[in-house]
Amino acid sequence: SLATLVGLLALGAGALGCGGATTSLDIDESTAASTAAGTSVATQGTTSAAADASDEGETAGLAPAFCAAECTPLLALTWDYEGPSGHYAVVELLHDPSGGLWLGTQRSGGAVGLVHLSSAGELEWAANLGLPCSRCELADIALHPSRDVMLSATARGSLEPAQTVIARIDTSTREVAWVRTLALSPGVNMRARAGELAVIEDDRIALFRVNGFSEGEVVEVLDFTGDGTLRAQGPVRIQPGSGDAWPPLAASSPTGEIVLAHMSWNDQTERMTTATTRLVPSHQIISRLELLQPLDDLVVDEQGRRIELARSRGTETVTLAITSRRSSDLERWRASLPLLSTSSTRAALAVGPDQAVYVAARTTPAADPGRTYEVTLEVARWTVDGMLRWQAARPLEMMATPDPLELLIDEDHGVIVATVVGGRPYVARYEQACACE
Repeated sequence: SLATLVGLLALGAGALGCGGATTSLDIDESTAASTAAGTSVATQGTTSAAADASDEGETAGLAPAFCAAECTPLLALTWDYEGPSGHYAVVELLHDPSGGLWLGTQRSGGAVGLVHLSSAGELEWAANLGLPCSRCELADIALHPSRDVMLSATARGSLEPAQTVIARIDTSTREVAWVRTLALSPGVNMRARAGELAVIEDDRIALFRVNGFSEGEVVEVLDFTGDGTLRAQGPVRIQPGSGDAWPPLAASSPTGEIVLAHMSWNDQTERMTTATTRLVPSHQIISRLELLQPLDDLVVDEQGRRIELARSRGTETVTLAITSRRSSDLERWRASLPLLSTSSTRAALAVGPDQAVYVAARTTPAADPGRTYEVTLEVARWTVDGMLRWQAARPLEMMATPDPLELLIDEDHGVIVATVVGGRPYVARYEQACACE
């Protein structure tokens, strides 16, 4: 019942550019600030619709441009990988600490796949995971300290109730080490679903999900041991049904805290909003912030600041809003980036080795007055202090799924994008460069 849940909650639970020489942009931040020439590569807005009232008036500025006036910023392709057909989405892209990349993929028929690429984009192995569901919806994959891969998914069938699935994949044998399923309940105006994972330590794995009850939905945290034993389960938030919204987003901080972002319906504004909640490793709530619109993505940097990515749509524009903040931390910033696009798909967020903030988006700007649209990859980079340094675009025929691309930045500042092109997983690495005449 609602009263019971409230009681539990109270307890705390093709490149664009000109020809000529190509120059790398990965120079020291202080050197770039003192030596860069030319004008800024984009105009940043002065407000962000995604920011809460406490950030009113805080904006990020423009860093000196990397490229000289006669040069064009571009994404220079260094390698790419194309997988087999029959895929719907690349749900997650992860660094392998021993080298290479992990991809969690969703096949069109409902099967879940795991792919390992070398650091040069070469296929090392791929496996279809035999999970206990006729139709799986992959929510997330995460790395365990053992180098195994954890995954979360929602199992759906035509007759059976939906279930939450959590599994551990032994990457040495390429087989499922264990899998656990937990029933999901229907609610009012909602679709029960599994969310993202947070691996805190060897023997503590947190899985977030949205479950239903008679009056709406409850965001829950499930605490598992390393062998798959459910240690504890409790509510994080009780709210009206959020329909078929994104799965809850989760990110671990260097101190072991977890930052959780989940959508909710606001009856007063009659629109979707987001709550971000910070939990300690025992999953007790220590802070919460209400945001005015949904988030596309969430990461936590090495300083423990949460970086949030939101998006608002105009008639033929999309404005990305990036916010870096932490409770009781005055070193926070907010920036916005308008893009020409009619796309309603989510953008992706990543942090580089120098703690620079990157955003990648699938855009569909009109190519001519005849209303022909060209699918384009847009990437932008901000300094750790929120100064826009570089922005480039490249045509890329990504599928128009709700979550069309994943983004990583490698130790050499390479931009790695994973998506689906023509029903095939596609991963590409680009260098940040300037093309000069």
